Amino acid sequence: SGVVSSNGTVKSISRALVLLGGCLLEQILGEDAEKDGLSLVGGGLDDEWGTLGDRAELAETASTALAACIAAFGGLTPNDVRATIDSITHSCLSSLYVHGDSSIFVYSNAKKSILQLGMNCVCVPWGDGGRSNIGGIV
Repeated sequence: SGVVSSNGTVKSISRALVLLGGCLLEQILGEDAEKDGLSLVGGGLDDEWGTLGDRAELAETASTALAACIAAFGGLTPNDVRATIDSITHSCLSSLYVHGDSSIFVYSNAKKSILQLGMNCVCVPWGDGGRSNIGGIV
């Protein structure tokens, strides 16, 4: 019974981490995707969601939470979830590198939290002992 309960907990936490990553990715890449004529799931950004500052705060909160989870759970994070988080982090850092002086990156707290997430991804090993491949962009 305890094993079944812990498997359910891992699945719930995994879903929550991927959802957080999706929120982060939507806030970071949403504006750029719309400029490029692309649309994110659900039709892109909602104009009534909030200000750029609100979006930056959401990005900061999501990336800070992901960074804390990577640091706390470390190798206990399932590899598929860890790969998703690393991929999201790479996309956010790529966007920061390309659009660092525009959009959501005007807010230094958003930049700092995404860089911290990148550092945690690079410094904390995967469950199989491997390491993240995003070290070059961090």
